[in-house]
Amino acid sequence: MIMETDSLQLVSLWNSRRQQLSEIAVILQDIEEMRSANNVAHLCAKQASQSRPSLLWQDHPPSFLLSSLRRDCNPPV
Repeated sequence: MIMETDSLQLVSLWNSRRQQLSEIAVILQDIEEMRSANNVAHLCAKQASQSRPSLLWQDHPPSFLLSSLRRDCNPPV
């Protein structure tokens, strides 16, 4: 996801989104969650395009997904 803005106020809100109580905080949280979910999908698609025609991950997640999965399961407070 690429976000562009010329609003210094919006950039400031994004950079402090975890500490703020503004009306837009809920929207910024939703954007961050969508971006995080998109990252896992992007990593899977990238791996699939570089791999054999068929892959099977059983019992343990593939190593290239571990950090993204940890972030999803342990979001910053």
